[in-house]
Formats: sequence, C-alpha cells, structure tokens
Amino acid sequence: MVDESTNDTIFPAYNITYVQGVPIGFIGISLKDTPSKVTPSGVEGLRFLDEAETINEQVEKLKDKGVETIVVIIHDGGSQEGLYNESLNMSGPIVDVIKATDDGVDVFVTGHTHQAYNAVIDGRLVTEAGSAGNVLTDICLVISNKTCDVIEGRSRNIIVSRNVPEDSEVSELVEEYKSLVASRANKAIGNITGNITRAASNSGESALDDVIADAQLYATSNPEDDGAVVAFMNQGGIRADLVYDQLSGGELPGQITYGEAFSVQPFGNILTSGTKKAFWDQFTRSPAS
Repeated sequence: MVDESTNDTIFPAYNITYVQGVPIGFIGISLKDTPSKVTPSGVEGLRFLDEAETINEQVEKLKDKGVETIVVIIHDGGSQEGLYNESLNMSGPIVDVIKATDDGVDVFVTGHTHQAYNAVIDGRLVTEAGSAGNVLTDICLVISNKTCDVIEGRSRNIIVSRNVPEDSEVSELVEEYKSLVASRANKAIGNITGNITRAASNSGESALDDVIADAQLYATSNPEDDGAVVAFMNQGGIRADLVYDQLSGGELPGQITYGEAFSVQPFGNILTSGTKKAFWDQFTRSPAS
C-alpha cells in the first residue's frame, strides 16, 4: 500500500525480529483488491500493489540483510473442504499468490476470508484463524542457529473455549471506551416486533438484507436524490443480527439502540446512486483502470 504522490509505503514493508540472535523477517501485505472492497474516500490517494510481486521484492531485501526465515502476514486468503486443521482441496486467491512467490517465504499467515485452515501449499505453512477471535493459530518453527533458516515447521488451529479468565488490562480498556460512547450507543432509534436476522435462504436472501436494502431505497428514492428505483445489499456486509430481547443499554424489549444498529454495519459506508450505465461501467471496467 503506497502513497500515490510519493510512491512510498504508508508503513514499513517489513520488520526484522531477533529471537535468540536469529533474525526473522515479517512482511506485511494489504489486499490488492482493497479499492473494490471499501468506501473510495477511505483509500483516496493510495495504491495497492500486486501481492506476489511485492512479496518477492521484499524477500530479496531481507535476504540481502542475511534473513533466511521469512513470514508473510497477508490480508488475503482462501478456503478448504474440512475443519480447522484439515487441508482438503485448498482454493482461492491465496493459492496463486503463494505459488508465485519466492520459496524463501516459510509461512503465510492469511486472513480476509474468515475461514479456519491449516495447510501446506508449495512446501510452505499456510494458516488462517477464522474470525472474531473464535480460533487461535499456534505456529512453531525450528530454526537453525547456524544457517538461520527453518529446519522444521508445524502449526495447529485451536478453538478458543472462552473458559479462561479475562485479561484485566484489556477489560479495563474496553470498559473505558464503552463508557465514553454510552450516551450515543444506548440511544433508542427504532423498534422491532421480532428478531431480524442475516440467516440466508437457499437463494442467499435474508430478512435483514431486505430491511437494509429497503432502508437504502427509502433514503435515495427522493427525486432530488436521483430518484433511485432499486437498492442492493451484499450478504457479507452484515455483521450482526437485530434481536428483539437483546438489551444492550437499558432499553425496553424490541427497542433498537444506535449501538446495536451500528454493529450490523460498522463500516461508515456511504450510499451511492447512479444510472444503469454508470453501474455497468463500474463493474465491467478493465483491471488496469
């Protein structure tokens, strides 16, 4: 991820950590397709480079510094058939990225797809730990003090059981910020008469999808706002349900608070309306543009 005006990375492209005197390189990579996934204003002035090409460039820099153990942390991923520690029929963008990268990379810690997998692809460890803190990945590398390279690597995904004591410092931090936003988060903004969930039918439609799309259409149907006639909502952009008896801020059953609504779509998205041609051009433009 680089600044278009300077061509410099926003953050350092890699970091070198020494463990018992052995250097370990960590390369951080953003999703190449970020501009198509987020609000345009959020990435204005930034350019997202090809993942594999960028990784290879940084690997060469690390090797020049004598680093032989290299871990890539990348916001891109895939999926598999199986659970947690199975690696059956891995697929998705991450597979092509790995196969196009220098074999100097030993481990890929991936994300984005919210899957939990633990695989070996092209001789490299490839892991992802699900989402929302449900899974923890334990990666163990045996590294030679002589060559500074990996002799043996293994990893496993561990289901987080939630049966351990809370971390006091983290709990205090959470409570501090909850108190700061309480007046707004706990304000009732609407009412429901039953649960409205994101549980999808066989067609991919859900009740909460419909409610959101209806709200978007209502907000943009005024002729002064281009008079939208249809609205769309993607299933993956809904992050919580609206629950009738979920009492998060002292409200009555059926009341929806600002905090509960924000949890459904916590992105700061903007509504965009346009003609059929404008949308068609947006979705059929060439990758170069």
